[in-house]
Amino acid sequence: MVTTKHQNELMQHTCGLINGEKRNFFGTSKGCSDSNEFEKLVKMGLATSHEPPSWSSDTALYTLTEAGKKVAKGAMQKPIKISSGKARYQRYLEYCDCFDTFIEFCRWDAEPEREWNN
Repeated sequence: MVTTKHQNELMQHTCGLINGEKRNFFGTSKGCSDSNEFEKLVKMGLATSHEPPSWSSDTALYTLTEAGKKVAKGAMQKPIKISSGKARYQRYLEYCDCFDTFIEFCRWDAEPEREWNN
């Protein structure tokens, strides 16, 4: 079963993989491009279509099946492993306002009690 990049992104958004939420729904208007893509996913058995709740202005509500969740997780890009030097510099950018120089930050950053040094 082959899904498009857009369908994978819709499924990842639906089950909260993109932003770390715990959810499984996607509401949209019938006939729009997202709804059309979800209808294809429904035919493939990766999603189901539901009537939206009365408080919702959306006219189509979709949830993923277990197979759809597996496809969405499988399509996630693998995180890129960065070097320890790049990781240190990213931490420096986050904490640099607390230090006068980079070397001061490096000394602080290298202390054994830092969680990233364990």
